[in-house]
Amino acid sequence: MFIRSAVVAALAFAAAGAATAQQPDRDNVILAEANDTPAQIAERERSEAANDEVRALVYSPEFIFANRRAIGLTDRQRDQMVLDLQGLQRRLISEQEQMQDAREALIAALRVEPANEARVLTALDAVLNIERDVKRLQLQALVRLRDSLTPAQRARLNDLRGAR
Repeated sequence: MFIRSAVVAALAFAAAGAATAQQPDRDNVILAEANDTPAQIAERERSEAANDEVRALVYSPEFIFANRRAIGLTDRQRDQMVLDLQGLQRRLISEQEQMQDAREALIAALRVEPANEARVLTALDAVLNIERDVKRLQLQALVRLRDSLTPAQRARLNDLRGAR
């Protein structure tokens, strides 16, 4: 049950997009990942790490939890990761609500003809600021997860991922 909660939190984390992802479409497919096999999770982790130098230096929550036995994740480590991910989930829900409001303001500003350029750019800045905050939260979580692992656990995850 505890691991299930962790995976739900991890999926909520991922639903906002990877820390360095630039594909908003990814949000729509994350929920399907709940049924992914460990091999599918490993392949996605390998692919993301190969295509993004930042991603190569951290590990997704899904990948850590899918390999918890192989890396010898302790109950204490797991419990702390779950708490961190649950906190992140709460913060991301708030950011998502703010993003919806900011996008609606941007759309409203763009619908006006002729557009008030200053108003449009101010609305755009609001959207971009929220996106920055979300990416910052995500990277912060990934760093905390990585740093909670021992060097041996990180080395094992790198081996499992096929990283350099």
